[in-house]
Amino acid sequence: MATPTSQDQDTNSRSNGSRIPSHPSTVKCPAVFEQITIVDNAKLCQAFNKNSTAVMVYHSSSSPSELLAVYRAAHPSLHLHPAINDRNFLSSNDKSTRIIISPDSNGSQIDILVTSPQK
Repeated sequence: MATPTSQDQDTNSRSNGSRIPSHPSTVKCPAVFEQITIVDNAKLCQAFNKNSTAVMVYHSSSSPSELLAVYRAAHPSLHLHPAINDRNFLSSNDKSTRIIISPDSNGSQIDILVTSPQK
């Protein structure tokens, strides 16, 4: 009988005999996210595969106008586009950073998308 590896010890068996990890796989947010301000009352953050566009979505009890003021003060280089359907859209010149602030019944939803700048 083979000795279990650390990977084996960190998985559970499915009924069909395949193995699943007992802990979710996590990916650290790209370093560029450290430069983006998140308001104090943010409630949710999700980061996806490090090789694709990184996305962070959260809800805030702050109004869209309050959040727009926060992001414009914290990131003055971001360009403000005309609002569409009450959604505020900020982006970097190279479009590698995009922030969308949408009204929500209890405040606002903030979507932050970061991609690698095109070379």
